[in-house]
Amino acid sequence: LEAKDYGGNAIHRGGAPLMLEARVPGEDPVAGEMHDIGNGTYEFSYVVEKAGPMEVAIILARASPTIRTLPVTCVAGPMEPGECRMDAGKLMLHWPAGEAGVVRVTRKDRFGNPTRNAGAHNRLVAEVEGPGACDCEAVELGDGTCELRLRATAAGSYDVSIVAIAVPAAFDFTGGGGPREVGRFAATVSAGPTFPSSCVARLALLISDGAGVQVEESLGEPDSDITLPATVMAGDRVLTYVLPRDAGGNKTRWTGGERIAVAARGPAEIPFQP
Repeated sequence: LEAKDYGGNAIHRGGAPLMLEARVPGEDPVAGEMHDIGNGTYEFSYVVEKAGPMEVAIILARASPTIRTLPVTCVAGPMEPGECRMDAGKLMLHWPAGEAGVVRVTRKDRFGNPTRNAGAHNRLVAEVEGPGACDCEAVELGDGTCELRLRATAAGSYDVSIVAIAVPAAFDFTGGGGPREVGRFAATVSAGPTFPSSCVARLALLISDGAGVQVEESLGEPDSDITLPATVMAGDRVLTYVLPRDAGGNKTRWTGGERIAVAARGPAEIPFQP
């Protein structure tokens, strides 16, 4: 600040009782620091942590104070991964196999201000561990928010870690270009509805145990994907089980109302009783 009199002439001496206040909406005024150079020039400094429009007031503290206000916009700083907000609520409640589960990350600077400045760690990715592979698609929404769309086909529990990385890594000249974790959570991929071509037909035999009692003979567990029992001979009674599977081959449940027909082709027509 260069001091002048009412006529616009420069004042070449210091000592003016000047003050500075940074006025942020919704917060108390922040007092700045003033440095008197001694030749009519004054330097002011102040620190605010809230981004957005504000006012800087220069006050000449006399009996009748003179105040001059300047409109200023405080810009948010670069993204700080540890301050970003991660929203995965819907995905944690319901994540069907084969469908995209959305994790939304709102970038924030080190003071918690939403920011579009990605800084050195300019890419958000997901590291996923679970019973199967998981595809991740990152979509920038243009307002500093990034959507990570995760798609897994195998049902089960997954550990998801959202990580900020530097691309290219040489962009970060501060030496802190390694991956930074934004947050982590666990989610369960649930099986989808039955998909006809993915369902499994399992065969079993009813045989006599020697005491005249009919018992079932099959390979594996009742719900295993095994399609043939031992050798089928003429006169054997064959049982057919149709096991529900979703589009990804995960075990699921019948939705109700399905009608299943079983047919056998060969030298003779073989009827199956439901």
